[in-house]
Amino acid sequence: MYHPFAKIISVVLPLLLVAGCGGGSSTPTPPPIVPPPPVTQIPLMGGGVKGPLAGAQVTIFSIDATAGDWKGLQIDSGETDASAAIIGLEIPETTSGPVLLEFTADADTLDITTGATPVLTIMRTVVDASRVTGGDSIYASPLTTLAIAVAIANADNTGVFGGNGDGTTSNAEVFSAVAAAGQQVATTFGFSLLDGVDIFTTPPLLTADTDLAGEQTAVAGYRTAIEAATALIQAVTDESLANNSASTVSNDLVLAALAEDLADGTIDGNASGVPVADLADVTDVATTITQDPLLLMIPGTNILVGDIETVLADEITITGVVVDTAPLSDGSASADPMPASTVPDSDGDTIKDDLDNCVADANTDQLDTDSDTDGNVCDDDDDNDQVLDANDAFPLDPAESVDTDSDGIGNNADSDDDGDGANDAVDAFPLDASETVDTDADGVGNNADTDDDGDGTDDTNDAFPLDPAESVDTDNDGIGNNADDDDDNDGVADIADSFPLDPNETADVDGDGVGDNADSDDDNDGVADDVDNCPTTANTDQQDTDGDGVGDACAGSTLWDNFNWDSANWQ
Repeated sequence: MYHPFAKIISVVLPLLLVAGCGGGSSTPTPPPIVPPPPVTQIPLMGGGVKGPLAGAQVTIFSIDATAGDWKGLQIDSGETDASAAIIGLEIPETTSGPVLLEFTADADTLDITTGATPVLTIMRTVVDASRVTGGDSIYASPLTTLAIAVAIANADNTGVFGGNGDGTTSNAEVFSAVAAAGQQVATTFGFSLLDGVDIFTTPPLLTADTDLAGEQTAVAGYRTAIEAATALIQAVTDESLANNSASTVSNDLVLAALAEDLADGTIDGNASGVPVADLADVTDVATTITQDPLLLMIPGTNILVGDIETVLADEITITGVVVDTAPLSDGSASADPMPASTVPDSDGDTIKDDLDNCVADANTDQLDTDSDTDGNVCDDDDDNDQVLDANDAFPLDPAESVDTDSDGIGNNADSDDDGDGANDAVDAFPLDASETVDTDADGVGNNADTDDDGDGTDDTNDAFPLDPAESVDTDNDGIGNNADDDDDNDGVADIADSFPLDPNETADVDGDGVGDNADSDDDNDGVADDVDNCPTTANTDQQDTDGDGVGDACAGSTLWDNFNWDSANWQ
């Protein structure tokens, strides 16, 4: 029902509201809108390599982990020029997080290695945007393409891929999955060439920055793996078409199928037990991909994949790179591939996943049975003896950790730790098989010590090298001179022997230092012993006074010569 005051209220109320806002004053002028400063655009450098693609379309996307191919919003697009380098592609300097780079071959695209249409038409890689804005060159290859497909399939999975299994994929999980997938691809299709090589950061062709032998070795190894993997993809395609003329399989589909196969951890033609459709016409996938890569040709050429050094050196005439290729030509950067593997080494501990109890942890002993009951099946100290498994000779025995002589018995239980035949209880060096004795207790074993008994006489000159009280045995009777009372064994005790160390001499009548046996004038009277009637008495006249042919007494008497009576002179 209409109220009589309704019209009044409808007129007065707006007036009151206006009055409350300052009456009839004018509305203030808003401040001018200042546009944000322009965002710096960073050109993206790099390329797609199988071999290097010229005239390919290049697109960069943000990551949308909910999308089946991870492609989010397109950031920019460009192409590769005649030298296979990216041109016309930029990324805002403020871009952060993971980005996806995709190379697509069209009718105008050429593989500069073969000069023909590429055998693979799509290649992808995922990198942190900071690498692009920081000026790094980014390269996609068949191996990064494989890795991205494996990562997409496993990004939320726990374990080696680092996911949490909550059904969504975060940027952190993207990076973790890409790194894990890269490791799996490197250890399956790396042909034993990619140890220490990151397929997301190593360039697969020569650049101005790859001038050192080690850098060119990494390039050659990566590129060899790329060409060998592509040759195997071609082999799988060819076999499929040969076995089934109605097959519509292509190299791109085979690459995707191998990624699907690898995603479950083993290349066997199945994905989690279900046959991979695009591998169904291959008789034995494992046999096909593990054939000798040294017999494979780079698709579209008559060049063996093992001769990649020549390809790399030759293609710089097209890429325009100025770099010394001597390491490639002199063999110091050579790369000879081994066959591919059907099982990856996900944690990079040199143990393939099918033999590895802890595929998510580089725990090289791989013997864990949670013997220390700590609930950790990938424990670095299985027996909890405070010695890491990698350094523990008995990783499951808390009572033992060292086996010096490698006899299978730990040092704590072994009575001869170093296996030198000497019981530890009497071995001065129980952990050193080359030493058992230290006679002088100087810390240097006798085998290494030049003076075992520490008596100051070198062992080579010491008749008793282990007896500090003896060093000389003049008469070689086995009794050292310090204990022997007849050192020269001449029958005269040392105390009465003027020459105790000379078995040929015992006396020195005249004390001239020359033994009587060697002295021609024992009494030093100037008369030689052979004409001296008294050779041991200094009696210089040596006369025969009575002319009886017998010399006078040696004591000097002319009356008595010890034996004869001289009556003519006796009064």
